[in-house]
Amino acid sequence: MLAPEREDSLPDKLENEQKKIDLDTILVEEIGQFGRFQLRVLLLAVIVVIFAAWGASEYVFTTARLNTRCLIPQCDTEEPEYSPDWILNAVPGTEGSPDNCQRYGNSSAVVPGVCPAALFDQDVLLPCEEYVYETTDTVVYD
Repeated sequence: MLAPEREDSLPDKLENEQKKIDLDTILVEEIGQFGRFQLRVLLLAVIVVIFAAWGASEYVFTTARLNTRCLIPQCDTEEPEYSPDWILNAVPGTEGSPDNCQRYGNSSAVVPGVCPAALFDQDVLLPCEEYVYETTDTVVYD
């Protein structure tokens, strides 16, 4: 009995080997062609991807840190410059990098148009009331 079963199974194996499996044919038979539903799903997915990409790239522009310093009412003009020559007399910090949040207190009366170091008491720190923004070399202004 074992021998006839082997003979029957041998042609089945040969027949299966001769059939080639075509994945495209199987998918078309089981799922169908690309239709309106698939197009609608694809468009909705693209819309979601566009909004996600916009949110990710928008983050770069909204979180960029602009350099700021305190406005010095005794010295700054109507259109203040970010880094004038006298800035380190009025604001703590290093060359090219003034403090963002504090300024020195006044030690004497206001002298219009002049900002000597003697005008400021470097032992008294005051919080900023207004700010001056650096407007060069930024993504926002370019």
